[in-house]
Amino acid sequence: MRKFLFILISFFPLISYAQVYDFYSFIRNVFYPIISIIPGILLSLSFVAFVWGIVRYVLSNGEVDKKEARGIIVFGIIAITIIVGMWAIVAFIQRDFRIGGVLTPYPSEPLIDLIDLIE
Repeated sequence: MRKFLFILISFFPLISYAQVYDFYSFIRNVFYPIISIIPGILLSLSFVAFVWGIVRYVLSNGEVDKKEARGIIVFGIIAITIIVGMWAIVAFIQRDFRIGGVLTPYPSEPLIDLIDLIE
């Protein structure tokens, strides 16, 4: 019973806003925020792995430990490169084809028009 109440309460804001018109909108409102968080979490984890590899390399005494630490560092660098590259490709496609999306790391239009501020 507690699990059911927890699930019901966790979806209550979606129900109370009454902005869901169809099933597609419901799925988009529920899963897009989750999907938009995933690249940032993966990037953070790969950065932590990179830093952990550096710490292990500095604190290691033997050659075997340094080799393992180098592997962790290389893994972190490769993971960071892949994640940032995929994020850039998605942003490039969204910008050039004018596809709006949750995953856009920068706004497609300027938020403040500088000419209006000068005048």
